[in-house]
Amino acid sequence: MQYYLTYADLGFSCLVFGRRSLSQFLFPFWLRPLVKAWNRTSTNGSCDNHISTEVRQDSVPCSKNQDGKFLFLLGGIETELTCSICEQLFTTPVTLPCLHSFCSKCIEQLCEKCNNTNVSCVYPACRSPFDVPDGDVSELLSSFYLKALLKLIQVIGTKEKWKAQEIQHCGSCENPTSNLVAFCQGCTRVICNECVNAHKLLKRVSKEHKVTMLNEINRDKVEDFVTNFVFCEEQSHENNRLHYFCFEETCKKYICLKCVAEDHKLHNFSSLDDAADKVKHNIKQYMKRIDDLKQGYGEEISLSKQNISRIESEVNLAKKQVHDAVEVAIMCRTSLKTNVKWRYKSPRYLSSKPIERNARLRYVSQVPEVENMGEIMKNLPDPSNCTIESLKDGRCGFQNQFEILTKNSEGEVCDTNIESIYVEVKDPDGNEMKSQVFGKQKGKFSVSYRADRVGPCTILVKIAGELVKNSSRNVNTLDVKSDFICVKWFGGGRGEGEFMHPRSIALSENGEIAVGDRDSDRIQIFYIEGEYTREIKCREIQESEKFQPHSVTFIEDKLIVTVFSAVNGEILMIDLKSSNVRTIYRPEERFVPRGMCVTDENHIAVCYSGNEEHGVYSGIKLFDREGTFLREFHSPEKIKLPWCVAYGNRKYFVSYYEECCIRVFDSNGVFLHKFGEKGQDGGQFHNVAGLAFYGPNLILVCDHANNRVQLLTQEGKFVKSFGNAFSSMSRPADLAVTSDGHVFVLNFGSKNVQLWR
Repeated sequence: MQYYLTYADLGFSCLVFGRRSLSQFLFPFWLRPLVKAWNRTSTNGSCDNHISTEVRQDSVPCSKNQDGKFLFLLGGIETELTCSICEQLFTTPVTLPCLHSFCSKCIEQLCEKCNNTNVSCVYPACRSPFDVPDGDVSELLSSFYLKALLKLIQVIGTKEKWKAQEIQHCGSCENPTSNLVAFCQGCTRVICNECVNAHKLLKRVSKEHKVTMLNEINRDKVEDFVTNFVFCEEQSHENNRLHYFCFEETCKKYICLKCVAEDHKLHNFSSLDDAADKVKHNIKQYMKRIDDLKQGYGEEISLSKQNISRIESEVNLAKKQVHDAVEVAIMCRTSLKTNVKWRYKSPRYLSSKPIERNARLRYVSQVPEVENMGEIMKNLPDPSNCTIESLKDGRCGFQNQFEILTKNSEGEVCDTNIESIYVEVKDPDGNEMKSQVFGKQKGKFSVSYRADRVGPCTILVKIAGELVKNSSRNVNTLDVKSDFICVKWFGGGRGEGEFMHPRSIALSENGEIAVGDRDSDRIQIFYIEGEYTREIKCREIQESEKFQPHSVTFIEDKLIVTVFSAVNGEILMIDLKSSNVRTIYRPEERFVPRGMCVTDENHIAVCYSGNEEHGVYSGIKLFDREGTFLREFHSPEKIKLPWCVAYGNRKYFVSYYEECCIRVFDSNGVFLHKFGEKGQDGGQFHNVAGLAFYGPNLILVCDHANNRVQLLTQEGKFVKSFGNAFSSMSRPADLAVTSDGHVFVLNFGSKNVQLWR
């Protein structure tokens, strides 16, 4: 006779022992041999309710090599639970009014730091100001959702623990095993094969204990798990789940069954589902009101745009009428002037007056002096011989330039009054753009304008009211993200205008380029066209030791240089007019200066390396324009090698050579975020060197070992890159950007400077 173990048998065992710990009674140890023996003696198909304690292998992931999908999900949850300040899992998370969440301890430390430095507190993520009520961080809102996720991670375990196979005990039977395959919501534990089968054997328990295989867990099931981890925060209520929401003005919070029985009997409360429905209904009403307002405001905005367009048309028409009137006045003036001259020289008018004879005589003893007294010069420009020169495609958002060459009627270069030159530059929509004319040299004038729209621009030039020879002209405005082309290069060698180991490049406001050459112990000055002008030698400090210039930058008519020797580093200020050199900073402790820049306030920012042996940590020092030290701030995490710094939009961007990343600080030195990692893809680096702003929203970064320059947004998003070994770009160390968007790239490997347009 054969016997079969049924669900009723196991159910009876649970009724006898009661529902206590699943590790003791869900699948009692005395039933396991019975089930295994029964399975060995049973025959296939002998009974419909035959139970197997074996789990199908195709649905069970091996815990030694967990499903990548499950580990990826764990990693995503841990990322959601990571504080962006301390970069660790949340400890007592609080939610700010902007709905970003952080550790309460991190927010408290941030508030203390802001109070000590007398600056307002801002959100670390979105940079909006905020106030802590009465300075008490505990008054901030806490997120039961994040707390539930934290409890879930504590129960399941972190991604690193699963990878290291540190989770080797079943949460139900507590037996050591490496074959953990499922998660039970009722047990709130990760369980093994045998306990999964035990849950299946006990129907009543199986209904209350939902078992999910690890390789079947997805985001929707995680949300379901979270609802089981939302517990009451009242004292002695910690194990009670939240079921209701109290609407009383003094409460406005989630409550459990115990809260209802003790403190909320007479309050207005409802289930969480009903409360959610009420909130959804209110939100829909608010959204409807907002849509109505949006529609009304949209009609007003549309009407305003029509009025603006009409007014602009009227203004343009009025400008044209004024311009035409001025043209007519100039023509009348010219005609009247010609008529007056003709009448003055006409013999008819000359003969109408009596001839007056002068009997006085003048005797000249030296005739050559009278003959060489001078000559009449022809200096009036002839518009038909004047031309527009040096017209090139420009980049959107940068200052573009062209030249006007003035000549007289005989084709000779002559000067003219700058007020007689009229320039009109229009964008692709026909709107006039602001332009500026300034004298460059005799007979040559420069015109600068800034195009903010991509497309062809129309340029019209008049002199004394008449169009010049080749007016009007069209010039194309390129997108700021268009491709770069190398148009020239210079340097390489030991002579004048050549380099041995160039480190830094800087561009002055008057169009001069300074290049610091480390091993030749000098700084060379070039015109912006690349023509060598002069050099500045760094002075010796001992007979056998020389300063090695690392970084250069211009501030007004002075050149700032960071230098370093075997003894120590210092910062020099060189007056370009008098060639006077003075040291503005040289501390007694170890100091290794690196790159530097000039801020919007004309302050000098210098980054320097750290040295743990000497107790010096890397950071940035600030000096005023005369070299007086102002303040400093340090890099986070005692990082040793910042390489270069750039300032813009009230932020410091600092490159870290060995870490292959860029860190961003606000104007007070508070760390905001970082981007970049080691690699060869877009947005990845292999040793980060020089960097510079490109327009208002982009930055250029020297990807040193990848032999390229990358263009990124200021948030670190990759836009494009240019340069490679085939374009002779080798180990780019630094770069400088001109006002018209051209880029000078200093190559440490090929020892030259390239100009990219």
